[in-house]
Amino acid sequence: MNLDENFRLKLQRTLRDNISYLQNKSIDLVNNIDNESKKNVLSRVSDEYNPYRISQERAIHNINTSIESGDQPILKLRNDDWARFRENEIEFKVIKKPTPPLHSKEELQLRVESEDFLYDCFNSYWLDTERNNRYAQVSDFLCFQDLEFPKDELFKIQNKGNIYNVESWIKYIADLVEMNFSEFKFDKKKSNRIVRFLKPLNENFEFGFEYDLTALKSQIKNNGIQLPDYFNIIVINKMFDSKAKIKSHIFNYNDNIISLGILGNPFFYPPCRSLYSFSIVDLYHYGKFYPDNIDPKRVREYKFINEENMKIVHSDEYGEKLKKYAFFYMDLLGYSSKSYLDYLEKCILEAF
Repeated sequence: MNLDENFRLKLQRTLRDNISYLQNKSIDLVNNIDNESKKNVLSRVSDEYNPYRISQERAIHNINTSIESGDQPILKLRNDDWARFRENEIEFKVIKKPTPPLHSKEELQLRVESEDFLYDCFNSYWLDTERNNRYAQVSDFLCFQDLEFPKDELFKIQNKGNIYNVESWIKYIADLVEMNFSEFKFDKKKSNRIVRFLKPLNENFEFGFEYDLTALKSQIKNNGIQLPDYFNIIVINKMFDSKAKIKSHIFNYNDNIISLGILGNPFFYPPCRSLYSFSIVDLYHYGKFYPDNIDPKRVREYKFINEENMKIVHSDEYGEKLKKYAFFYMDLLGYSSKSYLDYLEKCILEAF
């Protein structure tokens, strides 16, 4: 059997036939959130402006209303690379809270409350001893590289911003994937510049997700610290040739590999602010007080070693916070997306 049009038609049917499975599992997640640190995932489906007033009842109501509002999900080709379920291969339209006008008093208040709420969840998360122990198992690396350079290159180095320890971050991200998605194993034979984590479905096909390793390295080196834009869910023939054209299955149909898009429950994705966004917000976040004009925190210094050479020295405190936030994000992603992965696996197996 191939992942051809006949399979896609069957999959479209099973996605809709089993929508109540995802609905019930998502509602179970809402009902079982009793830990302050995980409440941030509800902010995606809640329609409250103030995140501190998130209501589990309203979240459940919005899940039910989204499911009952029309025929969904829709299986289609992706139009672009945006990490939104409205643009996804499996398109979901989820009720979202209205946003206030940009730069309005209400928009500023929402931004302040959302950031404060995220920090409260993040800080609460690290009160747990077991989480700290798990973090210690994978986080023993330096976030930044303290580079030495000739003093006449200072302007160029300053423009580069923070210099991240790219290879250590790449390993850390892979470790976090393995920790939070332990059902899926790294498949070296089916990976090249695209890294794939897979599990068997039957004798012919595997189910899992992928991310572009080369693009991720370039983004961290040139644009700042980040996770993949999204982990891309796939079904793949065990005979798939890893030398196939990169990403040809994202915007086109392929009988040996099918892209199903964003790894994340459509009701809870993203589970919190992205790592890249957090790395910027944290430079300006000084707690509850939010003045109109503030200077960013100093997270690196440029020091003379001798008359001719200098050294960039990064903040260890800031680096530690970035590593902890990546851990936090990936834990919430694994927690909130399990029901969606189970739903997809059920639908795929029924489509064969």
